[in-house]
Amino acid sequence: MTIPTLDELLSHAALLPSLPEIVHHLMHSLDDERADVDTLAHHINSDPAIVARLLAAANSSAFGLRSRIDSARQAFLVLGVDRVVNIVLATVLIHRYNTQAHEFDAHLLWRHTLGVATCARVIAEQTGFDPEVAFTGGLLHDIGQLLMYSAAPVAYTAALHLR
Repeated sequence: MTIPTLDELLSHAALLPSLPEIVHHLMHSLDDERADVDTLAHHINSDPAIVARLLAAANSSAFGLRSRIDSARQAFLVLGVDRVVNIVLATVLIHRYNTQAHEFDAHLLWRHTLGVATCARVIAEQTGFDPEVAFTGGLLHDIGQLLMYSAAPVAYTAALHLR
């Protein structure tokens, strides 16, 4: 097993999978004051995995609703923007990486990353810093793990065993 150098890892950065168009559109639409729930839901409906996760979250017992949520639009209204964005990003990440290969657990990494991002946002809100910048920083703080997994999965697995 050859351990890649930092330069070799960085040369693979462009190989990281990009986010699908739905994520780009959703993030752009959220910054648009003219965007409405119907437009956002329409774009979310283009990805069945995302819709399934949104409906599961909206219909969970945590919300205690009397009626069943059966559309992305209703889920968006029940969950709110922040939860929808988090679910969309989590769904995309989990489906982008093979969670069984080389002991890479995309779900666990995403939960950790999302937790850090959420905590960073809350701290930023309470201390007067830009919460979205803090959230993004938290979201990207472990990007090196994705890079290592993408560029050198065997070395990544070996590194995991050193913990």
